[in-house]
Amino acid sequence: MNIKYSFLIILSFTIVLLLSCKPGAKNSERAPHWFDHYSHFHQKEYVEVFHNRITDTIINIEHGQLVRDFYAKRDYMPMWTNRGYQEGLTDTLLHYIEHSYEHGIPSDLFHLNRIQQCLQKLKDHGYANDATLYDTLFQFEMLLTNAYLDYAQALQYGASDPKVVNGGKWLYETLYADSSFFVETLATTEDLPKGLQALQPKDTTYRRLQKELKRLYAIADTTFDKTPVKVILHGQTDNNLQKVAHRLQLTGEMKADTLPHTILDEQLLAAINLFRTNNAIPTSDSLDRETIEKLNRPIAYYIDKLSVNLERLRWKTAAQKDRTYIAVNIPD
Repeated sequence: MNIKYSFLIILSFTIVLLLSCKPGAKNSERAPHWFDHYSHFHQKEYVEVFHNRITDTIINIEHGQLVRDFYAKRDYMPMWTNRGYQEGLTDTLLHYIEHSYEHGIPSDLFHLNRIQQCLQKLKDHGYANDATLYDTLFQFEMLLTNAYLDYAQALQYGASDPKVVNGGKWLYETLYADSSFFVETLATTEDLPKGLQALQPKDTTYRRLQKELKRLYAIADTTFDKTPVKVILHGQTDNNLQKVAHRLQLTGEMKADTLPHTILDEQLLAAINLFRTNNAIPTSDSLDRETIEKLNRPIAYYIDKLSVNLERLRWKTAAQKDRTYIAVNIPD
């Protein structure tokens, strides 16, 4: 092999290596087979359109300049719609967003319906020419990028503003997502599964509430007969106590394999008092009207309650310095 031929081989290998190291090339995958229908799609044309659209200052882009800078570092290479559609990457993100209810966060906050509708129209081959296809792919790209940033912000800092939620009566200095957070979040897209997993809160209390929320979602559609509101004394027999026991099994204060109760005995009373403790009701040796009224609440009530508390745990407050005060937290 002569020197000239060896040099050409090395040069060719170097060019291929450099191209493969371009931003966006690392995890790039071929578009799914259904995208082959769009024979009028050409990667070079789309990247040019994408470049022009994202640098157009007239176009309103959420997280504006941060998103533009992110794509500039990628040489204006799309991420979710590179080569038309990156199915694996997008499915990973959508899986987490679709399960945001496990954090008590509605997926509507991340425009899931719009994303799914856009994706379905793409799969139904709803774009007949390159102009509408490229415009749709650009909009789809922006939807997914913003959904990822909003999802990250919601998990790390909360999906709501505590000052707004509390009507301005918020004594703590609250930390909010800043530009550095969004820049770091965008950087994790190079390994999206790892980045999404890292966003999941690790706090022990949070995980316990999350586990209970998941359990309640599993029984959310369970139907039960309401217990008539009346007073039942300790030791008294009443067939309605079977409904009380069943309800306590659903809410978790009584084991699922407990035998039916028709007498307000020590075992049932202990479960009732545990329910009272969990719901800020004074304990007693009888079953009163207030307790029965709260036992008759739907499962949705407890789902909402847990969701609110998960959100409160996501709020970040700065450490207080050089200030002394007493904050009395009386839930509304």
